[in-house]
Amino acid sequence: MHKIILLFLFLITLTSFSQTTKKFASIATQEVTANAEGIKEIRENFQVFVGQNGVDQLDVDIIYDKAFFVPFMMKITTKKLGDKISYQDVLDAILEFKKETSFQNIRKIYPTVQKLEKKPADIQNWEEDKLLLEKLGIPKRQIAEIHAELKKNTNPSITYKEFLNNLQKKK
Repeated sequence: MHKIILLFLFLITLTSFSQTTKKFASIATQEVTANAEGIKEIRENFQVFVGQNGVDQLDVDIIYDKAFFVPFMMKITTKKLGDKISYQDVLDAILEFKKETSFQNIRKIYPTVQKLEKKPADIQNWEEDKLLLEKLGIPKRQIAEIHAELKKNTNPSITYKEFLNNLQKKK
């Protein structure tokens, strides 16, 4: 029974991978205008890059993040001489970006950032949350400031993302 389940899971994974590969192959040379509408189209289809030349879901999640996507696409559109960019151009840019030390550093901490952003800003979880902040390399002084503010304004109904944004606005 276990062998059947494992075989089924393997076949689903293999089928998903081959469908992604086929889809990318069919649009690799497709060009879009390097304007807001074309970039929006690329963003809507960004999952197509998963499984291409070592690009994984984490790579796509990082670049898809608002903080990275716009600068990433601006870099591509300014490098490209015409007013059109292809999906292959975007894949090439992803592969280049993945080689950068800054991307490798982001890749190491991104899952922790995502976890912390979604957690409730609750003083009851401070010891666990403090470990996440330390893992992110936040200086001890800033962690102490966050802790002091959290003691005063703990609110389990908001996430750390909201809590830290509010804290930043106060400064």
